[in-house]
Amino acid sequence: MAEFHARGERYVLTEKAKLWGVETHEYVFFFRVPHLTAGALSRITDFLKKAEAEFVKPHDEHMYTYLTAVAVSDSLEPEAEKELRRFKMRKSYLFSLHGRSQARLIWIDAVSLKQGPVKCLSGKDGGDVRKMFLKELSETRQ
Repeated sequence: MAEFHARGERYVLTEKAKLWGVETHEYVFFFRVPHLTAGALSRITDFLKKAEAEFVKPHDEHMYTYLTAVAVSDSLEPEAEKELRRFKMRKSYLFSLHGRSQARLIWIDAVSLKQGPVKCLSGKDGGDVRKMFLKELSETRQ
């Protein structure tokens, strides 16, 4: 697991005269499985749902929390690939006044990490993270 937290604030003259404050959070969970099946993927998505309840703490300065699951395996079952590509989990709190959360799901082919161009797939909301992983993993191989 990896996590990142950021806070931004704006003041007028002194810190006591705060105009606004925002908090952003990101959690990334890594899973290593030999073969990613639909059942294993279901357990990962269930984990993300539980993580949303545990890690997301909405309040008036909460802007967003991202929860990202990265599954690394040697192979991927076709049914699991369909489920992975369809995965989408978003939630807003108090009509977004207390922020929002979004879960993202990424699969990385462990064999391609060793042998050839890195193969990586994502759910509907994970495209930007998938591109970042592809870029970083490709650069580390050079």
